[in-house]
Amino acid sequence: MNDDNGDLAFLKTLNILYVEDEMIIRKQLAQFLNRRCANLYLAANGQEGLSLFQQCQPDIVITDVLMPEMDGLKMGAAMRAINPKIPIILTTAFEEPRYFHLAIDLGVDKYVVKPVDLGILESALLKCTHTLRGELALHQAQQRADELVEIQRIAAVVFESQEGMFVAAANGTILRVNKAFSEITGYSAEEIIGKNPRILQSHRHDANFYAEMWEAISQLGYWKGEIWNRRKDGEIYPENLCITAVKDSEGNITNYVATFMDITTNKAITDEIERLAFYDPLTNLPNRRLLFDRLTIAFAKNKRNGTKGAVLFIDMDNFKTLNDTLGHDMGDLLLKEVAQRLHDCLRDSDTVARFGGDEFVVMLTDLNKEDEVAAKQADSIGQKILATLNKNYQLGTHDYHSTPSIGVAIFTGHEKSTDEPLKHADIAMYQAKISGRNALRFFQNA
Repeated sequence: MNDDNGDLAFLKTLNILYVEDEMIIRKQLAQFLNRRCANLYLAANGQEGLSLFQQCQPDIVITDVLMPEMDGLKMGAAMRAINPKIPIILTTAFEEPRYFHLAIDLGVDKYVVKPVDLGILESALLKCTHTLRGELALHQAQQRADELVEIQRIAAVVFESQEGMFVAAANGTILRVNKAFSEITGYSAEEIIGKNPRILQSHRHDANFYAEMWEAISQLGYWKGEIWNRRKDGEIYPENLCITAVKDSEGNITNYVATFMDITTNKAITDEIERLAFYDPLTNLPNRRLLFDRLTIAFAKNKRNGTKGAVLFIDMDNFKTLNDTLGHDMGDLLLKEVAQRLHDCLRDSDTVARFGGDEFVVMLTDLNKEDEVAAKQADSIGQKILATLNKNYQLGTHDYHSTPSIGVAIFTGHEKSTDEPLKHADIAMYQAKISGRNALRFFQNA
């Protein structure tokens, strides 16, 4: 039986809890899941799901995010408090980016985008099953560690896994590796047996990292976590690594068993989720949320050292006319070009964000402590932006001219909230609009 068939067979011994508030979706996926597991428990909301979890103790949880009474993330956090290792598969839509950073903190095992592709869902289930199967094998290995013959028998089962694995002597010398080890690291069995695992070190971790790892193995009998290692060709990659100490009947360490998985793809998925949560997908500029985070940091810095900052609220004049006459594709091209020009106008310490639609916000930091000098600095950058955005745009085959209206507000960090300078810059921008557009105005207190 190959590994996929083994995982499918193992999945049919497991219990699954599926939580989804939409009845039609719940019924459709219930038919699919019933054929693939031992027992399926269904819940219509997070509160009901948590209650079933406590009663039935399922092996895998599949949950929607947005649900009444308790959302899927809060429910998942409560489940992880009961069982930190419970695999959680999240079904969600990219229209919910504010939830992704919470999901990252929760450490969900897999994301399946709605509408759910059954093939992707099955793949996610098999990955969770594969992990549970591997953990079971390692648990069995630990229980039977007093006999070397038993260790070899369990190692042979685990070696069928797609996870990399090696067995080392008590002094660290590698005794045996599986096929997946060679596929992941690039080292053949002949090249690596007899060597120390230090040959895989990436040198991204300091001595303290390895000291803490071996302290955990000494105290707990195992260490599990993420680590950066190096392949034979020199490429550095991330992996999930688990090292277990095998002891004899007298408690002496006889071997170490290490299993690891290349998580390069998982890292890429995490990075993509973070990008969706903090960056505008059209322009790749920071979005509102990231802008407010950076404003908060700028406020704190200004309070400490007394410097000033500025917010420039930029609105493209007659943008709706462009969309109505040439189409939204041309509008998108203009927005991407404006984003690039704004980025090129700024210093590395400044931020340009897309606020929504045709509105952009520029945050300037480390301006002079004196109000008049800070205003001149902001005006200089604002005038540069005004001139740059006035240059013609080549939108496909169309030569197009557009202008901005810009409002500027100076901030000190002592404002009531991070919203305040944005509101002031917005007011100043509308004053620029009223004055005839294609202008820059500073906010003036009444």
